[in-house]
Amino acid sequence: MLPGRKIRKLPRERQGMLTGFDPDRRSAIGGKLSGETARAGGEADRWLSAAMTILLIALVLHAIAVLWLGLFQPIIDRHAFRQTQTALSAYWLWKGGPWLAYETPVLGSPWSIPLEFPLYQYLVALLRLAGIPIDISGRLVSFGFYLGCLWPLRLLFQTQRLG
Repeated sequence: MLPGRKIRKLPRERQGMLTGFDPDRRSAIGGKLSGETARAGGEADRWLSAAMTILLIALVLHAIAVLWLGLFQPIIDRHAFRQTQTALSAYWLWKGGPWLAYETPVLGSPWSIPLEFPLYQYLVALLRLAGIPIDISGRLVSFGFYLGCLWPLRLLFQTQRLG
């Protein structure tokens, strides 16, 4: 801002005209919506909300179906090296290896490749303690993180008033 210049604040009813966004759902020229239009908008919002809920449920069911199809497959795909490296780390955590300086016996001594904080590996090792094989528990933990992303996404949409 240049020195000596004053910033003029627009009246509230004109702010939406410049940005194209009006938090009070007023018309573009600043007037209130009529009662009939507001009721139609409320009904449309309910239908949109119901449609989005149905879509979310359908997408989660689809994700569960894809998880089920791949759950019992071996770790041989395009990212096999990374998946087996993570599975090795989880295996050695399960066998009683160090929890913070975890071992990944891939490249030789000192048996450590500190790529990330091993939270994922810890959770996989805990499921392995429950008797679930490492490759299946890795997929279940990944799916849990995938579903866990829905909560921050919902908060983001609410913050941006997108639904």
